[in-house]
Amino acid sequence: MLYPYLKVEFPETLCIATGPSGHLPTQYGLKEIEIGDVSHNMNIEENTVFLGSTPSNFESVVVPTLKNLEGLPSQSVLVLDNWVNYESRFVGLIPDSVIVFDEHAHKYASQVFHKSPNGVTQVKNYFLEDCKKRFQDEFQPKDRILFIEVPFNSFTNYTFLEGNSFCICNHLVRLCKQFHNMQIVYRRHPSGVNIDCFERFKIDFPNLRQQVVLSENLEILDDFVNAEFVVGLPSYALFLGQSLGLQVFSAEGTNDNWHGPLFEPLSSIA
Repeated sequence: MLYPYLKVEFPETLCIATGPSGHLPTQYGLKEIEIGDVSHNMNIEENTVFLGSTPSNFESVVVPTLKNLEGLPSQSVLVLDNWVNYESRFVGLIPDSVIVFDEHAHKYASQVFHKSPNGVTQVKNYFLEDCKKRFQDEFQPKDRILFIEVPFNSFTNYTFLEGNSFCICNHLVRLCKQFHNMQIVYRRHPSGVNIDCFERFKIDFPNLRQQVVLSENLEILDDFVNAEFVVGLPSYALFLGQSLGLQVFSAEGTNDNWHGPLFEPLSSIA
C-alpha cells in the first residue's frame, strides 16, 4: 500500500527496500538507494522519512537509517498496513506522524500513538483503488477455492512444528473433504514463496496433491480473479478480497490483539 501512495504523492522518494517487498520500488518507478547512501542523498532543506511496519527490519534497516539522518532536518512517519500488536511491535517508538489506510487502523493507531506530535492520518489507499479497477476487468471465477497462508501468529491455537502450525493443515484438510470436487489454490505468504508446502506438511495431507495446487503468482490479484471464494486466517489479504466483493471466510476467529475488520467464520460455508 505504501509504494502506490508514494508514487502519486511523493514521486521523488528514495527507497531502502528489503525482504519480499524489495522489488516494489522499482515496480512503481521509485528510486532505490543503499542504507549507507542515505545522508549523501539528503541535500534539500527538509526531508520526511517513511518507516515501514515490519519489526524484523528495525535493527538492520530502520535504526541505521535514523542514525544516518542524525543532525539533518527530517521527520519520521510510521506507515501501518495492518491492525495487529502495535504496542508490542513498536514499543518506545514515537514517530512524528503516523499514516494508515483505513478506518480500523486509524481508530487503533490513534489510541496507541497519541503522543506523536502530528497525530495519525488516514490517507488515500491507491493500492486498493487500483486493485478494484483491475479486478472488475479481469474477474473470471472458476470452481476454485483460494486458500491464503499467513505468517503464524497469535491467532494460532495449535502445536507448532518447525515454525509452522498444524492449524493450516487442519483447515486445508477440512476444505478438501468438504469440497472434494473443487480445486484448492494454496497461496503461500511472500516470506515462504520458495518453500515446498507439501513437503513441510506431509504428515497432515500426504494424498492431496491432486486437489491442492500451489500458486506461483506473485500478485495476489492474479489468484483472486479466478476464485469462487477465499479462505485464510485474519489478514489484510482477506480484507482485500472482501473489499473486491469476494466471499471471504476466516479459518479462525480473532482475538484481543486483532483490531481490524471481521470476516465470516469458516463454519458458515454451505
